[in-house]
Amino acid sequence: MEYVNSKDFKFENTIVTFGKFDGFHAGHQKILEMMKSYKKEGMKTVIFSFSKQPKEVLNGKEEYTILSNEEKHLLHEKTGVDVLIEYPFDKKFAQMNAKNFVEKVIFGQLKAKYIICGEDFHFGKNRSGDVNFLKEMGKEYGFEVVALEKEKYDNIAISSSRIRQSLAKGDFETVNNLLGYTYFMAGKVIHGKQLGRKLGFPTMNLEPDEGKLIPPDGVYITKGWLGDKCYESITNIGTKGKILNDGRVYSEEEAKQKVVETFLLDANKDVYGETVKIEFYHFLRPEKAFSSADELIAEVNKNIEETRVFFQKNLNIN
Repeated sequence: MEYVNSKDFKFENTIVTFGKFDGFHAGHQKILEMMKSYKKEGMKTVIFSFSKQPKEVLNGKEEYTILSNEEKHLLHEKTGVDVLIEYPFDKKFAQMNAKNFVEKVIFGQLKAKYIICGEDFHFGKNRSGDVNFLKEMGKEYGFEVVALEKEKYDNIAISSSRIRQSLAKGDFETVNNLLGYTYFMAGKVIHGKQLGRKLGFPTMNLEPDEGKLIPPDGVYITKGWLGDKCYESITNIGTKGKILNDGRVYSEEEAKQKVVETFLLDANKDVYGETVKIEFYHFLRPEKAFSSADELIAEVNKNIEETRVFFQKNLNIN
């Protein structure tokens, strides 16, 4: 896949779709499959997205996303799409009206032959351009518009906002059905204080992207991927808290830090610095404090057994 992170690009004979593609959910995947079905020799399939979330630029507030950029790229690579444009969205671009966007970008820079989009697609300043406007412009500039109905789950349209709502509840059965794949977090394993190792449960510490929307605090049934090897696992999301460490405790500042810790059930290896992918399947329990190391160990052993039973009952989970 070719990546473009610039306003300066030029393509010919393209099949294009537009959007933030946050979550890369089942509706997005439907659009990409349609794009590929229209491809002929000499044509390029193009995703036109943004380097920053538009609301973040316009409102000056950080916009949390279902996928980090790194995670989004991992999924894009598997699509077979030729080009991903991450256009540098700024306030000047936000003022471009729908007609100018068609003239300068769709026709001028992309030379689009087909636009594949959702039936509710809007673009241009104040979202003034819609599918009907785009079809009229297509007659003038020589491109065809294919507008798809929203993909649905439980008779309700799939959307990034609906996924965020389910994610905020830790409802991964719904999240994963909406996404069309298993929600995951990816990143490098960082050094912790090795408290889990001392208790007999060596954990991997994953530092989530600052802008990534992560599940609520608690313990989850997960799978951990190291390269092409997969392990059943348990993942804890929460703050470090004041955990006993040979009579020492975390500092007040450290205790407030968010941490994602994963224990691989059948692996015991040093993976510091390696990239890991953690897939989430089921909320197991809320995060809680323990009065002693023995109490914590007993709870972890219980969670291990619950995890093994879960995957035994759900053998169809890949």
